[in-house]
Amino acid sequence: MARKVDPITNGIANMDSFTPVDRIRTQDPTCVMLSNVQFIKDVKNAIQAAGVIINDFGFTTYNLVVYGAQDRQPSYAVETEELIASLGIGHTVRLGGFGSPKEVLKDAWLFMNSSLSEG
Repeated sequence: MARKVDPITNGIANMDSFTPVDRIRTQDPTCVMLSNVQFIKDVKNAIQAAGVIINDFGFTTYNLVVYGAQDRQPSYAVETEELIASLGIGHTVRLGGFGSPKEVLKDAWLFMNSSLSEG
């Protein structure tokens, strides 16, 4: 019988290009997302979670940086920026544009993936 699902154990083709860091570069808790800013990636959900962490739980030093294209669904990117502003969390939550995963992951205490679907 043919399999309907084949697991992909690691989506990164060249793990040798990544090396462990001795120390995370950020002083405050920092969450990094590598995600294009579009509906299918559900970036707004991550932003709303950051709002709860910062505003409701009082972890005011929590940082979230979303690295990825903002031009795939420009209206979604604008709505995401407006959500950040409306929650009053722009001082620690931002859309970072493009970033080299090898570099920006050195800032991460956590990695976030709020995507609704992946390829």
